[in-house]
Amino acid sequence: MRKRLVSRSGKSVRQASGELEQLRRWRPVSQAAPATFAQGLAALDDLQRRMNKSSRARLAAAWSMALEELFGERAREMQAHCEVRGSFGGSLRVSTDSPALAHELGRVRRQQLLDRMRALLAGKESLAGLEVKASSSERAASERERRGSVKGQIIQEST
Repeated sequence: MRKRLVSRSGKSVRQASGELEQLRRWRPVSQAAPATFAQGLAALDDLQRRMNKSSRARLAAAWSMALEELFGERAREMQAHCEVRGSFGGSLRVSTDSPALAHELGRVRRQQLLDRMRALLAGKESLAGLEVKASSSERAASERERRGSVKGQIIQEST
């Protein structure tokens, strides 16, 4: 007599298929395909981009408020020449179109600006440092064109 390794169930094929159908009705099989790695990465990038935008907006608002508190009437003129680039490594980066303004904000008034911005951003952002660099930005260039630069006027008058 042969021995079976697997015993037969006492159920007929029809009974077993009926139970399978009942299980499928209770727990429907998900037909959604899994997300690819690229789709998951794109979703994370979108989330990071949204978070960075709100973070950059908070930093820009704190920057303008700190300038207004420290410089009063001169703050609007300074804001026209400054552009907040973002926060990199916990340090706020600002670019200006004037080396003199970069020196005043980045060296002379750096600690006062940092203290004021840290107080304004308490609990929202951590700010480790402040980097102000003189560089020509598109916004500053368009502002100079709109106002008309002094060098441009001198060159035009001499020709």
